Amino acid sequence: MTVDKSALIDEISDAVLVHREYARRLITLLNQDDSELKSVAALPIDKFESIYSTRLHIQRDVMKNSDITYLDAFRTILEQALAVKGTVKEVNVLQVKDKEGIGFFIFVSDSNLMLGVLPTL
Repeated sequence: MTVDKSALIDEISDAVLVHREYARRLITLLNQDDSELKSVAALPIDKFESIYSTRLHIQRDVMKNSDITYLDAFRTILEQALAVKGTVKEVNVLQVKDKEGIGFFIFVSDSNLMLGVLPTL
């Protein structure tokens, strides 16, 4: 999947369910000339739901609810995926990072619906 940074910035700016602080940091990162945006996976919606539900449970156990914002954002992504399951075939997982490797994962459906973003840990 090829994604234009400026189109992605517009989508993130308009996304209601993306945490404001994450959106601000992600837009700043996308505007940097040295940031790298790439597709890391395209998963069928059922497989995405299965894999990321398991990851959420693992993250919750590992983090012991210490970062509620992260866990809420993660849960929102899964809820969004479930809500569009009948109309979406796959979820594209994008990653943007700076030269130090700090960045975000961006979850976008095959119909370009923004499902959410998570910072890399």
